Amino acid sequence: MVKRIAVCGATGNQGGSVAKLLLQHPDQYEVRALTRDPASATAQDLAKLGAEVVRADLTVPSDVKAALKDCWGVFGVTNFYDPKIKDDPGSEERQGKNLVDAALAAGAECFVWSTLPSSRKISGGRLVSRIYEGKYQVDDYIRETGLPAVFLYTGNFYENMVYRSHMVYHPDKDLVEFRQPIVKETTQLAMLYVEKDLSGITKAIFDKWGSRKDELNHQYLYCTNARLTPLDITASVKKITGKECVYTALPTTNVPDRDIMFQLYNELGMYGTKEIPDENVLKLGVQLHGIDDFVRSKLAPHLGLPSPDEPLRKRLRTGSPPSEPAPAEPKEAFSRDGIFWLDDGNVILLAQGVGFRVYKGWLSSQSEVFRDMFNLAKPAPGLSQESEVVDGCPVVHVTDTAAEVRSLLGILFSGRQYICRLKLKLNDITNCVRMAHKYGIQDLLEDFLEELKSYFPDNFDAWENRLSCDQAADAITVVNIARLTDTPSILPAALYSCCLLDGEELLQGRCTKTVAHIHVEQMVDDLRCGDADIFDPWDQFIEAYDPEKKPDTDWKLCSSCVSALCKKEKSVRKRMWSELPQLLCLDEDSADEDNAEEGNEDEGDAEKGSQVEAD
Repeated sequence: MVKRIAVCGATGNQGGSVAKLLLQHPDQYEVRALTRDPASATAQDLAKLGAEVVRADLTVPSDVKAALKDCWGVFGVTNFYDPKIKDDPGSEERQGKNLVDAALAAGAECFVWSTLPSSRKISGGRLVSRIYEGKYQVDDYIRETGLPAVFLYTGNFYENMVYRSHMVYHPDKDLVEFRQPIVKETTQLAMLYVEKDLSGITKAIFDKWGSRKDELNHQYLYCTNARLTPLDITASVKKITGKECVYTALPTTNVPDRDIMFQLYNELGMYGTKEIPDENVLKLGVQLHGIDDFVRSKLAPHLGLPSPDEPLRKRLRTGSPPSEPAPAEPKEAFSRDGIFWLDDGNVILLAQGVGFRVYKGWLSSQSEVFRDMFNLAKPAPGLSQESEVVDGCPVVHVTDTAAEVRSLLGILFSGRQYICRLKLKLNDITNCVRMAHKYGIQDLLEDFLEELKSYFPDNFDAWENRLSCDQAADAITVVNIARLTDTPSILPAALYSCCLLDGEELLQGRCTKTVAHIHVEQMVDDLRCGDADIFDPWDQFIEAYDPEKKPDTDWKLCSSCVSALCKKEKSVRKRMWSELPQLLCLDEDSADEDNAEEGNEDEGDAEKGSQVEAD
């Protein structure tokens, strides 16, 4: 009997590998491929291979129930990077439970569930990643309902070296660089070749379910083939390609839950003391594939590096004379971003030669500008779009910098709790303000302008307690953002910070990842004071004459004098602050009325404090 298998995430890495393998055995299996976008190029490719492609949104129970109807088996997987999950931490658990309920309703006989253990339990609550927790909660639900199922523990995917551009070949240096966030070079990772092994294990479960159901039901199978450190991986690349390979640990993924996951690997490893490969997987008769297999079959061709031990005939075009090499496959004219290259994405944003593969529908829901870019034949003003397709995805060129696109995607992928959860750098904030303004994401714009005001406040007390950073480093950028977004309240502090820069920087611009220039007419000679910050408190100067703190000083002030001097210096700085808009030739309406009031109120105290006599 031919068995119908519903495959979730069929256009992604895990589901796609399972669907393609099952489709090679039409005498055993029919494949119903579940996807939110049946019209996508990847979905259409599956249809050409013989799959029944159906639309199913896992957040909609009726969609899932209809998609699983009459299916003998199910391969279930949820995608943490689905925007519906990232904006709602509980959504991954609900999607998994919707799958379980639909499988029960369909009378499915075998449910294969791709999952992970609880990071909370592994770390004792110290390192909790939602990437782990959502899947783990579904495990409990499967056992509670009694659904016949097998749990597959996955691992670090070899394919991420390609899909997330963790491996890059530098022709100028003739070496390969392995770039991965956070993971130490000596951390052991449980590795999985998804295309070869996850698919093979899943098919073996379906094949043997009839004879081994009692043994396999609710069993956990570890799908990884080996524990490898980044140094083990670089050694394999060098051995297979003949090229030097170095490892670079990047500081962050810009996705907090992924950062936590990688830190979990550093501190506690993966799967404790479990012996890898899993003997229960080997009993299924599955041949597992290792790092050498992946480098030879996938990575080396992706990097354009032939393997020295690969027979020459395999590198020649079929039917060509032995002396005629095969024409090189067209290579992408850009590098894939190491973070935002999602293997099931359906659109590629190209910025400064860096490609970001993300979800078209998701970006459209966040921004009307993105929606118009994708829907209209002609792009929005200031944007260009070419008829390029890579991996079935249209390539959309944007004029933003790669850093700006990465900052925006990092915030959007972190959900709407980004401000309180992330320790944002000022450069990320300015990038997101620009991008939110350009793409019309109003709530994001308002949030980040408020965050920017914490660095460049509009009143003296807030300036005294402002967030610590090198304001001068980004002051020119902030001045231009204030003009762009019509936010005059941040101009006095921003322009004053510009005054701490030297004249050459003001004229030529300050370069971080991009060069920011300030218009010459925005400069004010009277306040160009080099490294001196007239608004810094005079604490160190006053303390030098405070006998309580400096008992050995020759010239002492009594406590009353110290107190009066402190009040005086603060009132002077407040008065200077209130005069900033006038000194900077700003419109008086843009000055904060409270500032003037604060300055005037303290003048009385200043007069009182001026009556200082030395004891």
